[in-house]
Amino acid sequence: MMYSDKKSMFEGEWMLGLRHGQGVLTCASGASYRGHWEFDKQTGRGMYTDPSASYHYEGEWKKGT
Repeated sequence: MMYSDKKSMFEGEWMLGLRHGQGVLTCASGASYRGHWEFDKQTGRGMYTDPSASYHYEGEWKKGT
């Protein structure tokens, strides 16, 4: 399922109206997170990329951090 507003777009799995499962969040700035979600938070294996800051992180996430 896809959701989009003016600031970001999410394409992935949902449960109870929350991002839950695999998905990709892309922000208007070009930054993106691709990975696992649990109850609307990045949790588990994921990859964050921010091309404007030349930043890339790939690893484990816990409750959004």
